[in-house]
Amino acid sequence: MTISMAGFLEKLRSSDEGAKTRWIIIFTSIIMVIVIYVWLAYFNTLFAVSDNSSAIAANQNNVPKEIAHSSPTILERMASAYHAFTGAIGNVLKFQKEYTIKPN
Repeated sequence: MTISMAGFLEKLRSSDEGAKTRWIIIFTSIIMVIVIYVWLAYFNTLFAVSDNSSAIAANQNNVPKEIAHSSPTILERMASAYHAFTGAIGNVLKFQKEYTIKPN
């Protein structure tokens, strides 16, 4: 029971709008999961290089392994970036605004 791609697309074209909407949601969800997975894998390799270089530097300085691998996790880095961003927005909103009204 194999259905070719052309047969599937032809069946999808002839189906009602509700079925088309369901298939759009399903395909979009699958593609979103794939993109997010690739994005997180990219971040993992990006930070793994950073962690590896700190471990190499620590080994050259005879630092114990437990201390060498104590770099922040990605969640800790994201949390600190979030707090810095919200702090900056808070500082902008704290300033009292002055409006000069000139009569005509």
